[in-house]
Amino acid sequence: MKICSLLALRSLIKNKLRTTTTSVGIFLAVLLMSAIAVLVTSVISSLAAAEINEHGDWHFYVSKAADTQINDVFNTKKVAKYCTASNLGISNIANPIDKDKTSIQLTAVSPSFFEMMPVKLIEGKLPKSENEILVPAHLKNDYKFKVGGYITLNLIKQPKEKDPIGDGLVQTTSFFGLDTEDIGDEERKTYLIVGVCEVLDMMEITYYSSYAVLTLDITKGFQEKAVYFKLKNPRANYYKITDNFSIDSVIPNFHLLDVLGIGMGESVGKALEVVAIFLILIIALASYALINSSFMISVSEKIRYYGLLFLTGATKGQIIKTVLFEALFLSIIIIPLGIACGIGVMFLSLNSIAKIIVSASYVDLIFRLDVNIFSLLIIAAFSIILAVISSIGPALKSAKKTVISAIRQSDDIYIKKKRKPKKPRHIKYRHIKSIESGLVLKNFSRFRKKYRSIAFCLVLSMVLFVSASTLCAYADVWINESAQFLDYDIICNASYEDFFQTIDTVYLPISKLNGIDEAGWFASMEAGFLPIDYEKISEKAANYYQEKNTGIEMFNYIFMDDVRFSVLAAQLDKDLSLYTDKNNLRVITLAALEIYHKDKDKIEMIQIFEQESIELNLRYMSQADWEEYWQDYFESDEPNFDENNYLNYGQNISVVADVYSRYYNLPMELSILKEAVGAHMIIPISMLEEFSQDRPQTVRMFFKAKNHKDVFYKIKTLADENNWDVYFEDVAIYYEFQKNLVTTVDVFSRIFILLVATILALNVFNTIISNMLIRNREFAILRSVGMSRRSYYKIIFYECAFYSLISITIGVVLSVLVSLLLKDSFGIPMAFILPVKEIIFTALAIGVILTISTLFAARKILSNNIIESIKTEIT
Repeated sequence: MKICSLLALRSLIKNKLRTTTTSVGIFLAVLLMSAIAVLVTSVISSLAAAEINEHGDWHFYVSKAADTQINDVFNTKKVAKYCTASNLGISNIANPIDKDKTSIQLTAVSPSFFEMMPVKLIEGKLPKSENEILVPAHLKNDYKFKVGGYITLNLIKQPKEKDPIGDGLVQTTSFFGLDTEDIGDEERKTYLIVGVCEVLDMMEITYYSSYAVLTLDITKGFQEKAVYFKLKNPRANYYKITDNFSIDSVIPNFHLLDVLGIGMGESVGKALEVVAIFLILIIALASYALINSSFMISVSEKIRYYGLLFLTGATKGQIIKTVLFEALFLSIIIIPLGIACGIGVMFLSLNSIAKIIVSASYVDLIFRLDVNIFSLLIIAAFSIILAVISSIGPALKSAKKTVISAIRQSDDIYIKKKRKPKKPRHIKYRHIKSIESGLVLKNFSRFRKKYRSIAFCLVLSMVLFVSASTLCAYADVWINESAQFLDYDIICNASYEDFFQTIDTVYLPISKLNGIDEAGWFASMEAGFLPIDYEKISEKAANYYQEKNTGIEMFNYIFMDDVRFSVLAAQLDKDLSLYTDKNNLRVITLAALEIYHKDKDKIEMIQIFEQESIELNLRYMSQADWEEYWQDYFESDEPNFDENNYLNYGQNISVVADVYSRYYNLPMELSILKEAVGAHMIIPISMLEEFSQDRPQTVRMFFKAKNHKDVFYKIKTLADENNWDVYFEDVAIYYEFQKNLVTTVDVFSRIFILLVATILALNVFNTIISNMLIRNREFAILRSVGMSRRSYYKIIFYECAFYSLISITIGVVLSVLVSLLLKDSFGIPMAFILPVKEIIFTALAIGVILTISTLFAARKILSNNIIESIKTEIT
């Protein structure tokens, strides 16, 4: 075995070109696989860290648990740690400053709670006894509490049986005001304020009308407490542990589990893992093609020497071990280097990814390099197994040779079984007008497997590159199609008792901010029922209502600023004065329906009205009418209550409605209605009292700004300073994020495919050069009988042309088919994108690769002496 190993090492050293090519292929494969593994683990780790910072380091929550249950679970050694939380009661505030915060909710927690939960201390310290308390910053600021001061709470504990989640009193249920509610005993206690923390969002979401404050829980045994668990191996142990508790009491931490790939159904972690496995399989396929081809060529070159080894007493097992030793030797040297470089590449790339994501969003996400040793060991083992599997075929081939066939080297040539030809043999090549063409075609027939390998690598490279480019092109179209529906950048929703107070208090200050390019608002309210006259609506709409067996449609009022309304009216060649005439009520209507065609799996939007103007009898219902209607509706068992009884509520309002069908050209603030269905009556705000007895309370405000991020922060600051009850969202940021994400994916996919294509190109380069060098004697004989350099290069040119035509033809067909499949993967109708530029680029690349490979081998063959080439074999 030692001699065979030395022979293998000498072979690797002697044939430097093949050894280098194989080493580069293994190196690139390991680099890519390790980079993907590090990228996936780093992204998951970074996302998990962000979720832990936001929602806490726990995997599931049990609303009711006893100390005995927790001890039994903890003894299984599958739980890393846990913490408890117990509601001590609620204390009402006599004169609340914030009307939304009328009480204080006190929760006793275990010491580990502060380790597992996102409790961010601002000043002071954490409570260390049951008499100390930690208060949120907004409670301290509202009531001027100080660290070191005292707070007295009149705690009211609701009985356990009244608690819907088993953790004491919560504000999602009624506390005062319901006759059926049983209020528990009151306990008065004074606490020392030892620290101030940021608002505990996770607790104040549940107790939304209370300030959430914390104290330390020192009780040892208990029967009912809320418990948060963190598992050692959540993927393996999650269901094993949760089965110990009632299914109704277990609440998973969906945010964290989704990132870790343990979410129900699809999740971020699972998606990343599936993509990583898919990419690694592609790399493995390309690497297998290169390594297998390289060792197959190596065996073909050295088959005569293996025959001589058989003559000297070598066994088949020793020959197989010789070939496998080459693969293992290269793997042991190259794999650690590839893994190290993969880690380095991802360390540099993660910074770029983080900058792109952070610059395109408000997410405070810090990417960190997470090198998972276990995953890298799997990659290393997989790479070694891949190299061994790739070399097993050539090794077995070398062992199956007989001494005579090994010396003659006749098995590598494909020869058909002799059959009696129906026509003279030369008829097969009757269309060939040159000897060079005939030699090329005969050579393809003799070495079919080698040429199939070359064609496979070229086709795979082309399909991967074109498909990735097409996928990113479709993704870009999808994002642009989605973004064009919205003409605004920032949206704000505000709700006050007085509608005009919202405009004066919120809208006007925001609209005057520097950076606002355009501003607009509208207020909507559910207004009543629209009787359907089948003769006045479109045919498709009539068929829709007849199938639904209904003759009414609910409609909404949409009130907007008179100046902005005049812009909308001008698009219909109407004047604002037509819509402000109190004696002749007139509106602009948007009325559309969505019809689902099951046979085509397609949704069609149709207009309800086809006329330019139409007279409508609206059944308007005030807020009092709606309350009476819904009360009767829920008390009634009548199947078609709304159809038969809607005329019993409200009053008729006759209007002339101008139909607006150009949804694509709506003013900015109404662009959100481009995909809206139903009937909407758009009215200038000056006509509010003519159409409605009530004032709308919720106002939707829309703003357009080039530098929307700066404007968004200004709005947020303004809202905080004035304590506005406002919801605001930067819509444009999500589209920017998606565009940046597509760009990032595009760049990384092209780099990835370029590296995979490099592996495949190395295989092509190695196969062509080795195959031509094997034919060195054949070319020498042809040159000895008078073949000129021109004829020799013609053979090379014909071979390149044949490779290129076959590979490009198959590659183009497959690429177009893949592009057609990708077109329907985004769920919206899109035009087919023919990747012409990518096809031309890959076709030129194929031509360049083949030309360089064949010319390199051709020049090397021509530099050899004819006689020496005939006498010896080049290896």
